[in-house]
Amino acid sequence: MAAHTLSLDFITRKDKKDANRVCIFGRITIDGPPKEFSLGEFISAEKWDPDSESVRGKNQEAKDINNYIQNVRTKVRNLFRNLSETQEHVTALQVKDAYTGKSNKGHTIDKLFERHEKKFMPELKAGTWKNFITTRKYVLNFVQHQFKQKDAHIKVLNYEFMLDLEAYIIQNPIDKSKPCKGNGLAHHLERFKGIIKWGENLGWFKQAPFSKFKVSRAKVPKVKLRPHQLKLIETKRLSDPQLDYVRDLFMFSCFTGFAFAEVSRLSMNDFEISSNGKFWCTMYRQKTIELEAVPLIDQAVALVKKYKDRPESVANGTVFPPVTNQHVNRCLKILTEIFGIGFPLRFHRARHTFGYYAIKAGVDIKIIKEIMGHTKLTTTDLYTMVDEEMAEEAMIKVQIATDKRKMLPSPGEFISNSRPSNLR
Repeated sequence: MAAHTLSLDFITRKDKKDANRVCIFGRITIDGPPKEFSLGEFISAEKWDPDSESVRGKNQEAKDINNYIQNVRTKVRNLFRNLSETQEHVTALQVKDAYTGKSNKGHTIDKLFERHEKKFMPELKAGTWKNFITTRKYVLNFVQHQFKQKDAHIKVLNYEFMLDLEAYIIQNPIDKSKPCKGNGLAHHLERFKGIIKWGENLGWFKQAPFSKFKVSRAKVPKVKLRPHQLKLIETKRLSDPQLDYVRDLFMFSCFTGFAFAEVSRLSMNDFEISSNGKFWCTMYRQKTIELEAVPLIDQAVALVKKYKDRPESVANGTVFPPVTNQHVNRCLKILTEIFGIGFPLRFHRARHTFGYYAIKAGVDIKIIKEIMGHTKLTTTDLYTMVDEEMAEEAMIKVQIATDKRKMLPSPGEFISNSRPSNLR
């Protein structure tokens, strides 16, 4: 945050056409010469109170103008705060131009991306930031295609721009072997909308140009492992110690719901023992900064005990010996062939498996949300999608209930058997 401060005062200037009337002005001062702007409101000179910087009186006109002054005050302060977060020095002219809409004279799409990058790149993980880089490349490629130039002024941004951008990304994937559509396409459009919304907060737009553009995202069922597949992975003997280790990491995620980033940095300091002797793991997710608090089942505890005292673990200060994500992915490809699962084993699939079986076990979805560290319940809700196994188990329950009804006496038998003997 910049060290300079904002001073905002409201004053009046005489109307050139009528000496008895004044116009209300805002005066911005930031460690230097002030800059003024008109609010476009004219009142009788005697109605202005310079001490309170407001219109005297309780009539509707006075209330409306005073509310307007307060709204201007709030907006100018917010613009100053947003500008201060992204640059070292902010001038009164910059804040004035941001409020009046004159600041976007030289603003282009790529400059907005650059401004966004300067502000947020240091705060994001490399894996997340690379997605923003790809989004930027798609947008600028489209600008080159649509306007025959490398960059364009932000005034070209509108609803039609987003429609054309959406079609362009589908037809012109950056990686020709990997078409960009579905939720992958949605992610790029949502990122771009988010950057434009941030630009609105900076004062580059009076209103986000395509706020009404809706991004369509499909619910994608989470692929999980079946019980027999889990048993195979957990129990099959492996001669290669590296493959055996990666298999154990994968199973630990199946037992806890932790992603690879959490499993790889887990330390003994992340464990607690409850009053009834249950082992708990509490840590913040690296991706969402949400707290994950997981009571460990016996199989997960056994894996912690298996690896926590290994020399590599002790030296690294973690429960599990250090290993790279690339090495884990290579091993999972080999394990996919060894186990013959029928679909690629990916580490995140273990997390999906945990969520699915927690739902099947009857764990409340709100509890699962907390265990998995989700920020929104809608994310957890993806694990509740009904599959054939759930439908089969439900119909077994229906069959049992139906069989029980067959054993009940008919209404006639019930009345006959329950009638008093003197009435028979």
